[in-house]
Amino acid sequence: MTYKQLKAELKRVIKKAEKEGSFYRYVNENGDDSESIFLGDFMSLDPCGKYHCVIVPNEPTKRCERFWNNFHKVAEELGGYITSSEGDFCDVMFERIIEKEDE
Repeated sequence: MTYKQLKAELKRVIKKAEKEGSFYRYVNENGDDSESIFLGDFMSLDPCGKYHCVIVPNEPTKRCERFWNNFHKVAEELGGYITSSEGDFCDVMFERIIEKEDE
């Protein structure tokens, strides 16, 4: 998936979540109002379909590294970041801080 395709797809998923109200809202560890949406599990998103671990010989390919680096960059451009869920570290989430309106 190219950078442009990745950005378009993440934008589509975010827009759909906003329309459907499927973002999970919570207060993060810094006390900021935040929201997150499930994007899929690590293996379904990874171009190789693997969970890469540093202690076994299935190191990520250049293609996988490029995908994940671009994925993080795209998320930042769209005002958020990529992380895993607390309950299952294989779950990939897009998270962002909700800006508070001036009172």
